[in-house]
Amino acid sequence: MKSGKIEDGGMGEWLKPAVLKTVCGETCTGVRIPLPPPYICFIVFRGGCLLPTPRLAERDSEARHPQVETKSMAARPLTLVSEQEYLRTHYEPDCEFEDGALIERNVGTDKHSWMQAALAAYIFRRRKAWGVNVYTEQRARVRPGKYKLPDLCIVQGPRPATPIFEQPPLVAIEILSPEDRPLRVDQTISEWLDFGVEYVWVVDPETLESILHTAHGRVPVLDATLRIPETPIEIPLRQLEDE
Repeated sequence: MKSGKIEDGGMGEWLKPAVLKTVCGETCTGVRIPLPPPYICFIVFRGGCLLPTPRLAERDSEARHPQVETKSMAARPLTLVSEQEYLRTHYEPDCEFEDGALIERNVGTDKHSWMQAALAAYIFRRRKAWGVNVYTEQRARVRPGKYKLPDLCIVQGPRPATPIFEQPPLVAIEILSPEDRPLRVDQTISEWLDFGVEYVWVVDPETLESILHTAHGRVPVLDATLRIPETPIEIPLRQLEDE
C-alpha cells in the first residue's frame, strides 16, 4: 500500500512514509503526525482513511507510575515526546531532543567507535594531571527545550553535580560518521559554540584529519595533535594505538 502525499505545513520531517503497526497487529504504510494527548503521534493509512491510534491505558499507567524507561530506537520509529518523557527515558542508542522531537544520531562505524573509546581512555588516564573529566555521549541542555549529546566532552574542574549538563564543557569532540553531511556538521558546531563551548574538535577517524573550531574561527591542528591553549591538554591522534 502506498502512502499519499500530505501538505505538511512545515513539518516535513514528521510526514515521511513509514511502516507502522496498528493496535490490532496489522502492518500498513503511513506517516507520522503529532497529535495531542492521549494519542500516539502516528496516523496510519487503513482502507484509505486516516486513523489515530490511542494509547490511553499506557498514558494513564505512566502518569500513575512514573519511572525511567529504556527504549530501543533501532526497533521502533521516532515519535514526538514531551520534554519530561525524554528526560526520564533511556534510549538505545540515545537521542537528542529539540522542541518535542527526538533526533536520532548517526550510528558510527567500527573506526568511529574505536576512536571514541581510545580518546575517552587517553583523556581519562590523564584527567588528574590535566585537572579535567571526560564524558561520552553526555546529555547537555543547550537551551530550553533542546538537548545535545557530543561524542565526547572535556570538563574542567570537578565533576558536574547534575545528571544533565547545564553548563558548557571546555571541549566538545565530534567524530565524523560516513552519513554526516557538511551542513549538519556545521550546524552542530554552531550549536555547541552558541551554548558557550570554547572548543569544538571535529575528527575524521578514517584519515585522522581534524579541525578545531572556536568562536573566533578555525584553528589549525598541526601534526594531528590537539593542543588546548593555556592548558596541559595535548592529544596526539597518531599515538592513540600505542597507548
